[in-house]
Amino acid sequence: MAARWALVAGLLLVLPLLPSASSSSMVFKLDGNVYPAGHFYVTMNIADPPKPYFLSVDTGSDLTWLECAASNGACERCNKVPHPHYQPGPPSYKVVPCTDSLCDALHQDLGTTKHCAEAFQCDYTLTYADGSSIGVLMTDKFSLPMAKAPNDHPDLAIGCGYD
Repeated sequence: MAARWALVAGLLLVLPLLPSASSSSMVFKLDGNVYPAGHFYVTMNIADPPKPYFLSVDTGSDLTWLECAASNGACERCNKVPHPHYQPGPPSYKVVPCTDSLCDALHQDLGTTKHCAEAFQCDYTLTYADGSSIGVLMTDKFSLPMAKAPNDHPDLAIGCGYD
């Protein structure tokens, strides 16, 4: 049963990434399990220069996010992951401002009201049955395993969950 869920979760992760007007595709190795880990993940190369980071396959929200080290260098109440928590930094990382249309779209997708406690960043809270994740929306460079454009490193928006 767990193997079947791994296949389904892997397909769910890949399908949104498949370009509709191109024959390029991306394949990611899916790791994890239902028990005892309780989650599935892929390893993504993020930043410039690229470093590998744990990216949870999350079907419980509209935002893809990864666990990040907060400004004090620690990740509050975070899971153990196979490599260090993402620590955003220049030159490739950018915080999405609260006034940006990406922030509006995020809160519309989440069905939440946007509060601009800090105008320079788009804060979010995701609520799950077993807790919540608090973070900021950011962009960074992703190294995508594309067959036709192997050196493609687009800036993608992603959640940076620090608690």
